[in-house]
Amino acid sequence: MALKLPANSLNGGEISSNTLYGYDSYSARMQLPNAPSSITGFFLYQPPDYNSEIDIEIYNNSSRKAIFATYANGRQTNSQTMTLPFDPTAGYHDYRFDYAPGSVKFYADGRLMKRWTTGLPRTPMKLYVNAWYPRWLEGKMPTTDQSVLVDRIQATQR
Repeated sequence: MALKLPANSLNGGEISSNTLYGYDSYSARMQLPNAPSSITGFFLYQPPDYNSEIDIEIYNNSSRKAIFATYANGRQTNSQTMTLPFDPTAGYHDYRFDYAPGSVKFYADGRLMKRWTTGLPRTPMKLYVNAWYPRWLEGKMPTTDQSVLVDRIQATQR
């Protein structure tokens, strides 16, 4: 499956589950495009904004930057930008987060990147993958179509 970032636009794409999910392990195997000023997100979310969310947001370029974050009770409760141990645009890579009562752990290619034990949401959420241009980045439109290639998305009981 592919999520398109069309040429000469700041449009993106998104897929989401119909089902609400809770405590589990969530993984995606993806290859990201080289589309500067865009982000690929892999996350759990339930409206309203800032109420319930667990995020992995990866910059669609070779900077290797990713944001790991949580939102609960109407505010962002945790956020850290980190450097991935690989270039996400150079081949497929695995992204995972394990969500359990009192803990969320984020992984990149099996390597533990971040763990939080406070500020976690407690409501069921939908699972998403998206590619988009956040307003807080400078918004360079790609000159050719770009795509996030998704090999697999999986929820596994832990």
